[in-house]
Amino acid sequence: MGLMSDRHIYDRSNAEQFAAFADAVGDETPLYTRLGRAVVDDPGLLDLTSGTLPGQPAPNVLFAAVQYLLLGGAPHELAAWYPGLSGTTPPSGDPVPAFADFCRSYEAELRRLISTRRTQTNEVGRCLALLPALAAVERRLAAPVRLIEIGASAGLLLLLDRYHYTYGARTWGPTESPVRLTTELRAGPPPLPAHLDIQDRVGIDLNPIDVTNPDDARWLEALVWPGHETRQKQLRSALGVAVSDPPDLVAGDALDVLPRILSDAPPGAVPVVYHSFALIQWSDDQRARLDRLLSTAGRRVVRIWLEWFGYQRNRPLIRLFDYPDGPADGERLGRFHHHGRWLEWGATGS
Repeated sequence: MGLMSDRHIYDRSNAEQFAAFADAVGDETPLYTRLGRAVVDDPGLLDLTSGTLPGQPAPNVLFAAVQYLLLGGAPHELAAWYPGLSGTTPPSGDPVPAFADFCRSYEAELRRLISTRRTQTNEVGRCLALLPALAAVERRLAAPVRLIEIGASAGLLLLLDRYHYTYGARTWGPTESPVRLTTELRAGPPPLPAHLDIQDRVGIDLNPIDVTNPDDARWLEALVWPGHETRQKQLRSALGVAVSDPPDLVAGDALDVLPRILSDAPPGAVPVVYHSFALIQWSDDQRARLDRLLSTAGRRVVRIWLEWFGYQRNRPLIRLFDYPDGPADGERLGRFHHHGRWLEWGATGS
């Protein structure tokens, strides 16, 4: 089943979403590719996702809900297909019967999670794209900044200066950091900050994740795809960093609370607003309202865009917009893998 509509991805039927998801993830997570295609043809499994919250991707939420229960100790043979749980190589057989049986066995718990939880992946690997974007901001401003993240989840990307990075032969960040991030460079070396001066940082989310709450932390871990042990390790390390000094998070609609956050930035600090795979859940009207809001903020605002729309594979863009109290001056900085595996700085193609 192909993706044949121009409608927003989350306005499409759940069957269309699962088909597109399976095609998009490909060999990045073979288990989810197989399960996604199976769900398309199973009316019972599709019905299980009927209570997904508006604007939420049914495949991500269902698969996270299943893994959340497994991480919590729900006994079932399905756990054998999750190497992070079993500690062994997944079986060579078909996982679909075990998955379908798990969903039937835990239907009530899954429906509760699916109807209340959101896709709030806090992908630490995206800091590998965010850091050089901030270096580009630094070169423009030569001023202290206030970081403002839209769709912050647990706020782990707000703590990017507490992580250690490797870009080819160059490194950046505290050498003692437990969070170690590295990426494949597919073009020239990206810029790195020289004197990154973060005056303060704040995240906005409809439902912020509390890093000190074990259930919330388990939900974040459940959103990591099976077989992605490096991502899982990075998430756990970043959660450890955040627990010691949690970021400032504000609950609410960004379009409602952002004006106040922009206005009360520290004196002399330029607000740098950024979002990472958040606007995919917004309508075109909401995206236009955000642009107008930043254009009329009454002060200079810089915006970093780390986004893709739809289930295209490996097409996320790094874009920079400068609002000097008026319409934005935009610049495309490059592309990156959605989990930070590679960075193509300077890529200007579509």
